[in-house]
Amino acid sequence: MLEDRERVILETLKKIPKKDVVLIGGYAVNAYVPPRFSIDCDLVVLDNLKKIKNILIKNGFEETIASDAPYKKFYRFERKDIKSAFDLLIDFVTDRSTGIRIPAKMIKKYSKTRTTVGRANPIRIRLRLANPEMLFIMKFLSCRKQDIRDIFMLSNLKLDVDFITKNLTRMTPEKIIKTRIQKVEDMITKKTFRDSLQGPYGYLPDKIFDNCKDSLLKILERFTGEIS
Repeated sequence: MLEDRERVILETLKKIPKKDVVLIGGYAVNAYVPPRFSIDCDLVVLDNLKKIKNILIKNGFEETIASDAPYKKFYRFERKDIKSAFDLLIDFVTDRSTGIRIPAKMIKKYSKTRTTVGRANPIRIRLRLANPEMLFIMKFLSCRKQDIRDIFMLSNLKLDVDFITKNLTRMTPEKIIKTRIQKVEDMITKKTFRDSLQGPYGYLPDKIFDNCKDSLLKILERFTGEIS
């Protein structure tokens, strides 16, 4: 059950030293938008890697190898009984599909202590989370279907588009940005997109959906303007 996976992830996350990690991925996005289920918890580890590994092992997670994660060069710990996992990223967050690396120091710099939540479990956790702009950049680069849904929802926030544009264009080849823009536009303009979005997030009023769509399209136009 998704609820059981989420509960185990959140209960384990509560035991990890908060000063030693920055939360990214779906559980970080949950701090900013209506929460969705996520079976993986992504952590940028700043210190005490050995201690964090031991905590995961004590909570039933086993170190394993994963080929389907969006990142490269990380440690994965799985609970195979409930099919949930922690991914520990060290020094860099390296996007698997592009090879682009974002330094852990940068992610820490643009992060803040906030509260994240689950979708079905009444567990609230305060820890350091990547800012929404950093999450937008990472998910735009990865650009899987759920990443696109996440940046769509994040677009309803008052994002610092200057920050996103400056850092994305600095680290990303033009060709990759163009292909990502096209992929996002193709997905969010399909008639079936709203249904696929409401699956993980639940019902969205017309006004919120339209605001997200308009905002994201404007952000993509900004990217296009910077690289043209």
